[in-house]
Amino acid sequence: MKKIGIALKALAVLAAVGIGFAGCSTADDKPLDLLEPGYILSSQGKFDIAYTETDVATGTVEFTFSADNNEWGDAYKVENGILEFGVCADTGWATKYTGATGLTVGGGFANCTQGADANNKATGLEAGKKYVITVQGTADTISVKIDEAD
Repeated sequence: MKKIGIALKALAVLAAVGIGFAGCSTADDKPLDLLEPGYILSSQGKFDIAYTETDVATGTVEFTFSADNNEWGDAYKVENGILEFGVCADTGWATKYTGATGLTVGGGFANCTQGADANNKATGLEAGKKYVITVQGTADTISVKIDEAD
């Protein structure tokens, strides 16, 4: 009888542990859900990402490309239509998605890598124009693109 009691207690513990794990994240969760990147940190400033939920997690930032917004003090980049940025969970770059270096305006999505050394880099921007950066997350990837705003 004692063995049955021990077995029932063991089953109860396993059931409790299973219930505890039911709320944990799995590999099926989207990276944007797990890490909650909330900012585009860029040579043009810090922007909060506005997220929506669709088939993939998607967020956008709209800004005007301007020499007046040159946060990083590199006038050469603004003069030559270059924007560098990271998709970050906080304003300290602790969790960052970077490395998409071949972005062009209207050129579609490029994949980022968590913690890549090179910032995301977009070319072909013009001072005074409005642009939209779109961040998209799937189960495996965070990617970004840049387009002219409507």
